[in-house]
Amino acid sequence: MEYLTTYGWAIIIIAIAVATLYSLGVFNSNFFSAKATAGSCQVSRPYGPNTLEYISLQGVCSGEEPQYVAQFNGAGSYISTSANFPTSNTESFTVSAWIYIAGPCEADGTFYCGVVDADNGAEGWGLMAGTTDADFWTDAGHDVEFAVPQKQWVNLLVTYAPSGTSSVVDAYIDGKEATVGSPPSITLPMPFTLQIGEARQSSDMTFNGFISNVQLYNTSLSANTALALYDEGIGGAPIELENLVGWWQLNGNADDYSGNGYNGNANSVKYSSGWYTGYTQP
Repeated sequence: MEYLTTYGWAIIIIAIAVATLYSLGVFNSNFFSAKATAGSCQVSRPYGPNTLEYISLQGVCSGEEPQYVAQFNGAGSYISTSANFPTSNTESFTVSAWIYIAGPCEADGTFYCGVVDADNGAEGWGLMAGTTDADFWTDAGHDVEFAVPQKQWVNLLVTYAPSGTSSVVDAYIDGKEATVGSPPSITLPMPFTLQIGEARQSSDMTFNGFISNVQLYNTSLSANTALALYDEGIGGAPIELENLVGWWQLNGNADDYSGNGYNGNANSVKYSSGWYTGYTQP
């Protein structure tokens, strides 16, 4: 008792300090690993944006973890880009992003938070994530919902392929195909302007959490490619360069590293260096 009386406060302070360091991820092995800076890996297009001749990856592109990720606060933070895609309502596409859902985007938690969203001023499509599941939707079609884990890093990938009077939508969580409903015919009025971290229709639907490594393709990627992208990890580079439209690493800025020049403008977005809590390298 005399010992506890004398040293009890010191023990409590040490315990609090250890708990604080743990919550900050200091005891996570990722804390000590070298982190890639923005643009250390990027796509080279010698003949300019949207060309394919001699396209290649340049730099260190072996999946190094990013130094920063984008943090959205659920209250009006977002990134708008100059990407106008797709350009035809018969065009397939794929969108991939690493996300960490920290909480609901609205106080009641009943609405989805925008991850990648697009519209043309009247109608649009969006990849959303809520507190229980994720959702791919269009104004002119049908929502496709699928479960997604909370408060941990996951790779979220959705492919869209129009097919006659119907559409094919596939969703993948960490490279594994998710169970989705069969959507009816989806007509997408084009083109759209892309936005990251918020649904363009409502500032109440801002993502609450972290987003990294957003990739957009002009094709419906295969299941094997979806798995390969996940296996590369949160710092992984695009795989099918000839179909790559945009690559927003969000590693300290909103620039597009696809070589197509679709740089983003960030509004109230922070970049976190302590992002790796809840992340496990595949």
